[in-house]
Amino acid sequence: IVNGNIGYYESNSHKIIPILKCEIAYKKINDTISLIKGFNIINGEVIIRCNYKGEILIAITSNDKVDIDYDNLDESIVGIILNDKTIYKDNYFYEKVNNLVYKVSYNSFFQVNIEVAKELFSLVDKNIYENDYVLDLYSGVGTFSLNCSKAKKVYGVEIVENAILNALENALLNHKDNVEFILSDASKIVDIDFEFNKLIVDPPRSGLSKEVINFINEKLPEKIIYISCDYHTQVRDINLLPDYKITKSYVCDMFPFTYHVESVILLQRKD
Repeated sequence: IVNGNIGYYESNSHKIIPILKCEIAYKKINDTISLIKGFNIINGEVIIRCNYKGEILIAITSNDKVDIDYDNLDESIVGIILNDKTIYKDNYFYEKVNNLVYKVSYNSFFQVNIEVAKELFSLVDKNIYENDYVLDLYSGVGTFSLNCSKAKKVYGVEIVENAILNALENALLNHKDNVEFILSDASKIVDIDFEFNKLIVDPPRSGLSKEVINFINEKLPEKIIYISCDYHTQVRDINLLPDYKITKSYVCDMFPFTYHVESVILLQRKD
């Protein structure tokens, strides 16, 4: 929100393009956009998240004196957070994908396109087997880790504390007692004391750090599932892994009507 206008930034600029609705967002999110106009926010950022039940979680970052009429809020709004402080109900909601339930805090990452996420999670599941030992870096609230639970053992690593707390609860919610989570920067997970034959990486847009690349080249797991929202950095990283070859690749249209895609590459260690 800039000068009272709700919208998105124009490409490669800080100019706001005002919108009344987003054509690819859930209806409940678009309904909430009009509600936000009454919050007296002149400048700031608002994140509106919607789950499978149509419940809404709103996170606001602003220095303005936000004015909310709590008595007239729709019952679908399950939480409002202002500058990292919960001011209405909860700071999380529950999401459900492929029969797994996830607690998701307002500042924990979760895929925004649930229908495509179902296919993405299934792709990972299909490439995990009962005798596998899996390390999941950048594990977030445990989405991929929990989808790997048919393996012998799964370890998820995540730097965001709230996400790890969510992941621990999600393992309990889904009765996955062979999945453990570690609070750590993926770049510093070098002195692990467990063996793994499969590695899952789902890094931020910037890709894998030099430390993680070095870690992979040292440990040389049998297979890697590399999930990326920026195939440019994904290609860069794969070229830094000379002991691996690509065996499968998938493109998931996570962001329809944009040029962004989710790229999934399966890598096999060379003989």
